Amino acid sequence: KEAMKLIRADRYATYAPVLRMLGKAYAFGKGVDQNLAVSARLYERAMEYDSTDYSLISYSWWLPTHPAVEYRRPQYAVQLMEEIVPDYQDESVTTRSYVFDGYAGALAANGRYGDAIINQQKAIEYLNQERADYPNFAERLSWYECRLQNYKKK
Repeated sequence: KEAMKLIRADRYATYAPVLRMLGKAYAFGKGVDQNLAVSARLYERAMEYDSTDYSLISYSWWLPTHPAVEYRRPQYAVQLMEEIVPDYQDESVTTRSYVFDGYAGALAANGRYGDAIINQQKAIEYLNQERADYPNFAERLSWYECRLQNYKKK
């Protein structure tokens, strides 16, 4: 709780990584009382100030998968992901697997299993390429393959 007080300081009000961390903390009640509305506002603010896509990708993962039904907005997750997926088609981007894994999850949450399967297969393909540069990514392979099997089972 003390750490949460520190990172809520004004100096972090526009720092996307902290806003994203607070968004997740409020989403799950870690170090703070759970507050789904505050979580959503923090994630939205993180996306506004983030110079990368990490906040959008993180939020897009939790929107369709969060345990609390009232937090879920799977259609919004697809909408957000569709804004950035075209940017990750380029082979020069080195960490594409994370994006396509998240996109597949959002698609599956909307019942679009065929599209989810295609994108999860892309995530696995990209992950296999990325593992050469990022050996710690190897642990993700079993997660991605498990999700692919679940999407095939609808």
